[in-house]
Amino acid sequence: MTRTTRLSRPTRFKVKIGPPRGVLVYRALKQCRICGNGKLLEVLDLGVQALTGVFPATRAQGVTEGPLKLVKCTDASGCCGLLQLAHSYDHDEMYGTNYGYRSGINQSMVNHLHGKVQKILGLADLSGNPVVLDIGSNDGTTLRAYSTIRCDLVGIDPTADKFRRYYPDNVTVVPEFFSAATYMKAAQGRKARIVTSFSMFYDLEDPLAFMREVVEILENNGLWVFEQSYMPLMLERNSYDTVCHEHLEYYALAQVKWMSDRVGLRIVDVEFNETNGGSFSVAAAKISSSYAEFPGLQKLLNKESKAGLDGPEPYRAFAARAAASREDLRAFFSRTKASG
Repeated sequence: MTRTTRLSRPTRFKVKIGPPRGVLVYRALKQCRICGNGKLLEVLDLGVQALTGVFPATRAQGVTEGPLKLVKCTDASGCCGLLQLAHSYDHDEMYGTNYGYRSGINQSMVNHLHGKVQKILGLADLSGNPVVLDIGSNDGTTLRAYSTIRCDLVGIDPTADKFRRYYPDNVTVVPEFFSAATYMKAAQGRKARIVTSFSMFYDLEDPLAFMREVVEILENNGLWVFEQSYMPLMLERNSYDTVCHEHLEYYALAQVKWMSDRVGLRIVDVEFNETNGGSFSVAAAKISSSYAEFPGLQKLLNKESKAGLDGPEPYRAFAARAAASREDLRAFFSRTKASG
């Protein structure tokens, strides 16, 4: 799975911010990023850390620091229940030339992404030279998997200029954040048959708005496939190292269904895999499409509900385990130092 983290739009601050590196620059969250609920329960605090994903060019170059804290949307009637980062950061610093991850250097990731494309080819009809869009296309690894298919390829990613030399020559590369308008300009007004967004849907300041823009550019019988870390597995495996400044949202399937219902999408396939510590892939199509709902959807939603994910206890237990792990690690370092 591409760990490219691409947003539909950069975070907008009320004033222009251009401080020296190392200065705290962030915006505290006041309401849920999905449903707007103002009741946010703090569930995990990992302290102040350097921005993840930023790779300084020299040792002398500082990196901005900021808090890593999770809050859960809770208590309000009809709220979405999203687990999310309590702060937002300046995306211009985190992405673009500062962003250091490249999919193509990891063969297991290349294999995974090409496998995702093979799955898509089994779900969708790509006859008639359709447009295929990859949002957060990074170095073009996913798009290279369409080499035997006759289609028009578009990759949108603010880091694309940095990695442009790795893209196939037949890809229209757009080095910007995604928006429907940006895509339609690049595709000359043609809607997309396939849209993919791997390991970036959890990095969005406004996921619901992003979904609406995907729906806007999708063909009537098109397919959107997106993959991201699976929050219930993060809790189960005590994977608190998944929490980072890039990942604003920590999804269960319930939140994806909540949003899909509100933008006119139907979930037509769900898969789980071990990528990045445990991820889930969702294929969605317009309600008006010929795709049927994934037959196992309700069973998966029921499983999440039975795990108590709507309430605070699983998250409090997760935080307690993270704190215990921290103390165990500190004790190990102390013993090691004492023993010489």
